[in-house]
Amino acid sequence: MNVKSAKSKVISLVHVIISIAIMVVAMISARIISNLISEALSLNVIVDDLIYSMIYIFSALIIGLTYAKYILHLSAEDIGVKKCFPRMKWIVVGILLPVIVSVFYLIFAEGVMSKNSIYSIEGEIAAIISGVWVTGISAGIVEEFIFRGLIMHISENAWNRKVAIIVPSLIFGAAHLNNISEGRIADAILLVVAGSMVGVMFSLIAYQSGSIWASAIVHALWNIVIIGGILQITSTDAGMNVNSIYYYKLDGSNILLTGGIYGIEVAVPAIIGYLLMSAAILLQEKVK
Repeated sequence: MNVKSAKSKVISLVHVIISIAIMVVAMISARIISNLISEALSLNVIVDDLIYSMIYIFSALIIGLTYAKYILHLSAEDIGVKKCFPRMKWIVVGILLPVIVSVFYLIFAEGVMSKNSIYSIEGEIAAIISGVWVTGISAGIVEEFIFRGLIMHISENAWNRKVAIIVPSLIFGAAHLNNISEGRIADAILLVVAGSMVGVMFSLIAYQSGSIWASAIVHALWNIVIIGGILQITSTDAGMNVNSIYYYKLDGSNILLTGGIYGIEVAVPAIIGYLLMSAAILLQEKVK
């Protein structure tokens, strides 16, 4: 490798790292702005959640698109923000994947189904709206815009598509690390593995569909079904989600089945789902 080539690779790496840091800060800033505005208005739980979600989405898009246009010199279309509605198959995938994982647990994993007694009818409506808008739609759109829109395309421009699939996926997995208690390295490993696998799946969906909207829909629907506050499949390690109307408490404590403190999203059944979906996309691309 000559000096010029080595220098170019170092510059590309520094450029990508700086851009990634800025994008993460943009996502955090959008969240802070949304929280401040919704808390300042403080009308009621349902309206506050709707306001938070809309401001979170629009502020993240505005910050990210402005950075892409004036700093990276990339158009919205260049980073997958296209004026198109995803094909129906991605909605079907988005529904089937979390439903199949949930049904697996309900049929094959021993546990007890209960209804959360703390909720009134109004509380249940608020929990559903929060699950759909805050946990599902806003998180799905913003995270896909940042990771599969900006970071993935920045990485592709600096290196190649294979690297662009891997880099944001690893960052996506690592970005969800929190609440790691001493001695629970297994939880962290499982989270990074599962987070990276689902990140690869989202990346492949974005590439095959040609936009971030398909991966955003699959991401949002996964969140709504799995952690949206309607039905929570949980364990002693993961704790009880007080925002869930119904919960299915698993009897076992096998971390591969329960996912440890991070729940079934990072457990083996979910990871198998991510891998099978990714393999199906790759196979379809190969057939083409």
